[in-house]
Amino acid sequence: MLRLARLAAFALALGAAPVAAQAAACGPTYGADGLAVGADGGLWLTHYEDARLAYRTPDGRWHDRETLVAGKPVGLSGLRLDEERGVAWAVSADSTKIIRISLRDGSANATALDGVILHHRGPLPGDGAGGLWVLSAAAGASWLEQPFLWHIGADGKVLERKA
Repeated sequence: MLRLARLAAFALALGAAPVAAQAAACGPTYGADGLAVGADGGLWLTHYEDARLAYRTPDGRWHDRETLVAGKPVGLSGLRLDEERGVAWAVSADSTKIIRISLRDGSANATALDGVILHHRGPLPGDGAGGLWVLSAAAGASWLEQPFLWHIGADGKVLERKA
C-alpha cells in the first residue's frame, strides 16, 4: 500500500510539471511507458520510443541508460522489477520479444516469441521464482482465436508454451 501511495504522489508531481520538463526527465523522447516502484521508493520507467530504462531516485534525481540487445537499441514497454535478482523485464516495442535487463550493468538479452505479445502496457506478471508469464497471439490472429500462454524462466528462457 505504501508503494502505491508513493507511486500516486510521484504521478501527481510529474503531472504538475511542464511537458518539456517531463520530456527532459524521461530522456530525449517523451515515451515513458512501464512503471515500477523499487524497494527504496525510487521509480523505474521503461521508454517505448527511445530505448531506455530510467530510474528516479527518491530525492528526485534521474538516471537512465540506453537498452541495447545485440548492439541495437530496443524500445521497451511494460515492466517487471525483480531487485532481488537484479533484473528488470520488459517487452520490446515491436511486441515480439521479452527483454531481460541487468540492473547492475544494463546488459540486456531478448527472448523472441511467436506472434505478438498482448496486454503488456502495465506490470508484467511474475511467477514467484524470478520468471514471468505473458500472453501472445499468432501473427495476424485475434487473441480470442489463437492465444498462447508463455512461461519465461528467470534466465530468460522459455519454460513452457500453452495453446
